[in-house]
Parts: sequence; structure tokens; C-alpha cells
Amino acid sequence: MKALAEMSPRFTRLYAKRGRPSIVPEKLLRAPLLRALYTIRSEWHLMEQLNCNLLYRWFVGLGADSGSSVGGALHRGWNAD
Repeated sequence: MKALAEMSPRFTRLYAKRGRPSIVPEKLLRAPLLRALYTIRSEWHLMEQLNCNLLYRWFVGLGADSGSSVGGALHRGWNAD
């Protein structure tokens, strides 16, 4: 994850100054990596796991109390044009 930490300043420059807060790009990159490492079959199953598995939430960078809508936010972030 050192590579993601090194990329963080580049991501920070891309954030919008106004509007709804952006999803941290590191989270958007870690979630598909988690899916590949644990051969999770679909995005839907990944979202389910992120809602209930504390180890997966920790890896992606989510808190235990982040709420259940996090999966939907990540899904929208992946599919943004």
C-alpha cells in the first residue's frame, strides 16, 4: 500500500473544491484489489462483504461505523463517467 500512499498527493490535487465530498481514490483502488485477491464473484457480493466484514472494511479504509451505504457510494464511484 506504499504505492497508494505515494500517489495520495496527486489525488488530492484532483479533488473538487466545492460540492459533495469525493470518495478517496485509494478506497476505489483497494476495493477491486480486495475483490481480485479473495475471488469475490461480483460487485454486489463485494458490497455485501464490505457491509459486514470488518477485515475487508479495514483493508479498504472504512471505519466500523461508516454506515451501510458505503458500498453504494463505492459502486457509484466505480461507474462514474
